[in-house]
Amino acid sequence: MKTIFMNKKLFYFIFVSNFIFCKEVFAYLDPGTGSIIIQAIVAFLALALGFLSYWWRKVKESFQKLISFFKKKQNKS
Repeated sequence: MKTIFMNKKLFYFIFVSNFIFCKEVFAYLDPGTGSIIIQAIVAFLALALGFLSYWWRKVKESFQKLISFFKKKQNKS
């Protein structure tokens, strides 16, 4: 099982190093490609913000419930 994992690490290393150490690239990026990349970045940021705000609200509500529980418990004592 370890040999499979080591081969996977070697594959990833070769794959990434192929992109890092490439000297010449023959590619054409038209203006539409740049706008798609910017749109994808903005969409990812909006998704991340929505996701984090949803979970932040849940955490905040949990702490508020916990604090109110302890305040009620202190008032009864």
